[in-house]
Amino acid sequence: MKDTPPADLLACPAMPAPFPSDAAATIPPAVRSALIALATAYADTRDQLLRVIRWHEPGACADPR
Repeated sequence: MKDTPPADLLACPAMPAPFPSDAAATIPPAVRSALIALATAYADTRDQLLRVIRWHEPGACADPR
């Protein structure tokens, strides 16, 4: 890259908190499908952002696992 991206574009994305493990709900199939699609899209976008950040700055955004 010729120019360094602004710092806010290279900030590591925060990982959202998971659903509570001690809670239960009945979710209609259509809503469940939409939630899965949203979560999958978010995860894909987060992974893509992490790859760009790590390409620009190797070792950035350590994996919390």
